[in-house]
Amino acid sequence: MHGLLGIGDMAAMALHAMGLVAVAENDAPLSASRVAEHLQASLHTARIVMRRLGQVGLVNTVHGRQGGFRLGRPAAKISLWDVVEVFEPRPHHHACLFAKPVCAKGTACPFAPLASDQQHRIEKYLRGTSLNEIAAILADKK
Repeated sequence: MHGLLGIGDMAAMALHAMGLVAVAENDAPLSASRVAEHLQASLHTARIVMRRLGQVGLVNTVHGRQGGFRLGRPAAKISLWDVVEVFEPRPHHHACLFAKPVCAKGTACPFAPLASDQQHRIEKYLRGTSLNEIAAILADKK
């Protein structure tokens, strides 16, 4: 479940969903069903993700027939880290290239410095990149 960024599927879905909500900010609120459809996920999972984002104030719920979700604060004030930490209080860091370590216990992995360096770079990127930047990229792809 922990891929390239060391985050789970729910956090990855939340990042994408927040980008979609940010792009749709000037349109109608984005529904959980549109999120699910766009991300090829179940409606149940999309609802769980959006509900959790709402609980922490990253999105607001708009009720009614044309309801859905809007950003809880400006996209420029939301970092990707803000979104990830809702689902991964501390993203999973692997010191090994394998899911299950293969080096003998008590020995240092020769790739540990590489893994550690990349994990720090990813965290720096997530903390330093705003949702606004991601929304601009997604809007260009529309």
